[in-house]
Amino acid sequence: MGIYLNPGKDKFQSIRKKKYIDKSALISCVNANLDTEDRLFLVSRPRRFGKSYAAAMLCAYYGKGNRAKNLFKDLEIGKSPDFEKHLGKYDVIYVDMTSLREEMEERLNVLREETLRSGKDQVPQTDFISFLQERISAEISEAYGPEIVGELFRDTLLNMVRHNRGRKIFWIMDEWDLFFREDEEDESLHTRYLSMLRGLFKTSDGYTEKVFAGAYLTGIIPMKKVKGHSAVSSFQEYTMLDPGMMGDFVGFTEKEVQNLCADPEIIKHFPEISFSSLKEWYDGYSFPQTGSVYNPRAVMMAVSRRDYRSYWAETASYETLRERIENPVDGLRSAVISLMAGKRIPVFVESFSNEMQMAQNLDDAFTLLIHLGYLAYDAAERTVRIPNKEIREEFALSLSKSSDLDSARMFTNARKLLQSTWEGDQEKVAQTLELAHLLNTNPKTYNNEEALRSVIKLAYYTYVDYYIRVEELPAGKGYADLVFIPKRGSDKPLMLIELKQDKALHTAIDQIKERQYPKAFEGFGGKILLVGVTYHSASKKHECIIETL
Repeated sequence: MGIYLNPGKDKFQSIRKKKYIDKSALISCVNANLDTEDRLFLVSRPRRFGKSYAAAMLCAYYGKGNRAKNLFKDLEIGKSPDFEKHLGKYDVIYVDMTSLREEMEERLNVLREETLRSGKDQVPQTDFISFLQERISAEISEAYGPEIVGELFRDTLLNMVRHNRGRKIFWIMDEWDLFFREDEEDESLHTRYLSMLRGLFKTSDGYTEKVFAGAYLTGIIPMKKVKGHSAVSSFQEYTMLDPGMMGDFVGFTEKEVQNLCADPEIIKHFPEISFSSLKEWYDGYSFPQTGSVYNPRAVMMAVSRRDYRSYWAETASYETLRERIENPVDGLRSAVISLMAGKRIPVFVESFSNEMQMAQNLDDAFTLLIHLGYLAYDAAERTVRIPNKEIREEFALSLSKSSDLDSARMFTNARKLLQSTWEGDQEKVAQTLELAHLLNTNPKTYNNEEALRSVIKLAYYTYVDYYIRVEELPAGKGYADLVFIPKRGSDKPLMLIELKQDKALHTAIDQIKERQYPKAFEGFGGKILLVGVTYHSASKKHECIIETL
């Protein structure tokens, strides 16, 4: 067994020793397309959404000599009529791009040390593409003889298939997009890498059909586009925008999380496990044929550690998000604040060229955040939103650390606004809303009551952890401007907010009382806050009054 050629089943065997959510039906999807024109899969989704688990599973299943029947027979694929048809039938080439890069850098370090010791001036250079091909060719040579290695890498693969009497290759590449994410500016490397992939998987010359039964590439971003078209067009792509038949394998489905919560072993380990808490923290992605999709690693980490919190920072630095939302794209900051307030933002995803470089417009900025997992996309509505509490905390952290002082200041104040309201600190609430109004309103629309309404909704954007927000709610003898209704199980007060422009401060509270808005919540049973907010067009001064029922 090699590292790249037929690496075996050990990795998947290790995965199965712990609690495993059965995703083996993925194999049936791949089996159905082997040796067809749709044999080439490129699957992109965010970090820690199970890409490497899937690659390890396919490696164990297809690899020649793995004797992996017992590893799969109790899984969903074991019930499939084609279970044994493809089991262990192929030479698997498995390339973990991150590990390969680390191996190459280790070799370069050795070469540098040898160069220093020998007194030579020039350190030998190693090209990554050549290194990849050399490492695989070396293992092919060791397994089948040096005569198999051809002048070109593609010749070596074809010679191996012929040597093995037509036994084809199943190619697996994990983190295929490494260069595009970590070497964003190296266009020469991108060009040579794409050229290699086209040389292997260009179906027009018949080579791919002769050599590969199938290929499965995983990454975070889809295939790079050149002049609006995929740089390697022969792949069937499954993305966070359109996962197609791969939707059930992007993350955990609702049913899988429900089953996890009902598992006796899990309950014994974590008696307080709560489906609603897992949903609040880690759900939010959704696809038409699948329904709700949960972040799989976060769910398993929460269960393992018996703690609901953000595990995102353990897979990606907040700097990644902060850099993206600080991109000087027109309208980006205000759109991010709107997303934090629970809004959905329209987005046009078709123009994105699948690159990690800083976006030039709002649509591309948000499309990249979809692929990175920071935003959920609704294909029917063509809108984006923040999917769950875990991701909202990452946005909160990024905003609080922002080098944009206005954003950082506004966010810090917003986190305190709810607390100030609960405590009845009228002056502090007025000051915070005044600052929010100044920072988030165009001078032409500043003196507009609707603008103030929008500002208040944005200023209270941290409400989503505690409340359901309703606008223009029919109540008593009229319509309440803004109502924040506590979520089930919350001990927070219900808040009725009335807005006035160029009116005496008491008029807002008087209207709440005269029109009997609180009567709509007589069965609430908790504390109710009446919040009146007014501002004066000439002075731009804001005032607030808070009463408790």
